[in-house]
Amino acid sequence: DQELTLNLGALSRLLRDEKQGQPVPEEIAHNFICRLLFTCYLVDRGVYRLPDQGAESGSRLHKALASQPTDKAAAYLYDVFRQLKRKFNGSMFDQNLGEEETMISPHIGRIVDFLQRGDVASGQRSLGFWAYDFRMIPVETISGVYENFLTEEDRKGKGAHYTPRLLAEMTLDVACEGTPDWDKLRYFDPCCGSGVFLVTLFNRLATSWELKHERKGKKTRNYQAKVEALTGI
Repeated sequence: DQELTLNLGALSRLLRDEKQGQPVPEEIAHNFICRLLFTCYLVDRGVYRLPDQGAESGSRLHKALASQPTDKAAAYLYDVFRQLKRKFNGSMFDQNLGEEETMISPHIGRIVDFLQRGDVASGQRSLGFWAYDFRMIPVETISGVYENFLTEEDRKGKGAHYTPRLLAEMTLDVACEGTPDWDKLRYFDPCCGSGVFLVTLFNRLATSWELKHERKGKKTRNYQAKVEALTGI
């Protein structure tokens, strides 16, 4: 997790570095990286299947990109983004993808190295290690990524900070204390940033549902698959 966080910071700096020829604006670079992580989650957790473009593409994003000619890898990645935009219709893909693709294309080689768990800052491969498995990355890491990508203006002017997992757990304990049917209520987080409160709560709801239905012998394969895809449980 620490290596992933460090490499994400290095990738962000690389995309924004004026010495690289075509620097990417900070907001666009961070939006792209978040979208890249989201795509890796969807692929690694079996929610989305990548287009089959060659025998080497496999089911992982880093393999699919590495199997493409360098001049076509960015086009492949943005085709995936457009498919996800149509499939999920969420704000994660609302940016001008055509304009962004032009900015990201010169950096696609380093992006592939990052996904293959190379050291972005030095350009060296981490021999003996596998690529990141996004099925196993905990929510704390995503919260840390979110905080690292906040600008100084966000931190000081808007008071934006991420909440540690332990504090989120304690807050939920207090909020649900003395409420027998807590799992039947609706919950709203008006300050949602990295989503640590909602993800933690969803984990609890999913576990509660599993325990109740396990006793009744009614655990369903479809629901279990959905829980694993969303939470990694």
